Amino acid sequence: MEYPEQARQLLELHTTAQLDCIKSCVENGVKAIMAMDNLDTMFHPPDYVKEYSSSFYIKVSDLCHANGARFFIHACGQQKDNLRLISSYNVDGLEVLLRHLSVMLCLMRQWNRRMRVLF
Repeated sequence: MEYPEQARQLLELHTTAQLDCIKSCVENGVKAIMAMDNLDTMFHPPDYVKEYSSSFYIKVSDLCHANGARFFIHACGQQKDNLRLISSYNVDGLEVLLRHLSVMLCLMRQWNRRMRVLF
């Protein structure tokens, strides 16, 4: 990355704006929020998720749960390498493509995590 400090500052500005928007939504009765990031590991490998996305997902999950809402993330494609990580953030569920449903259910049973799967 050519300008890591500027990228980090921009990420913080964007995160703050998104959290403010989500807070307004859930405080005014919205019952579900979905991040449309597509957690396919081709686009979001585990190291990227840990470095750039994890704190956001944890904050959104906490914010939603504190206001009686649920938090989902879009995840078409391959999530095997990210699923344990994402489930540790107390995300309520993933939206997946039907063809990946059986793999997702097996992995979730293996890790004893009760996440919802939307398809």
